[in-house]
Amino acid sequence: MGIKFLGTVEIKENMTTEELDKKISEVIEGFQNGIEKKQQALSSEDNVKSPKHYKLEGLNVESIEVIKSVLGQEGFKAFCKGNTMKYLIRAEKKNGLEDYEKAKTYLDWYLRECESND
Repeated sequence: MGIKFLGTVEIKENMTTEELDKKISEVIEGFQNGIEKKQQALSSEDNVKSPKHYKLEGLNVESIEVIKSVLGQEGFKAFCKGNTMKYLIRAEKKNGLEDYEKAKTYLDWYLRECESND
């Protein structure tokens, strides 16, 4: 009879040190993979919702707000529609899910502008 560790790894009394080391390495690798996936998801979220590289230095303003102000409502709607199409077209060739999330963000902005016009 063995002991279940973390619900997936069974440690048995007659295991050799090498077998035990291998099991522990598998658990650690699993944790590392989980942490890496979580970090990638968080990084992807930042790249969609509020990318640091679009913040204007010294100001608490993102460049999208400047673009919106300069283009006006109709110009901004066209900008959002074009970017929605761009990210949908390239998603499977470049960044996959992240590009779909970016397309959704631009579509949401487009729809918000349409609703505010009603």
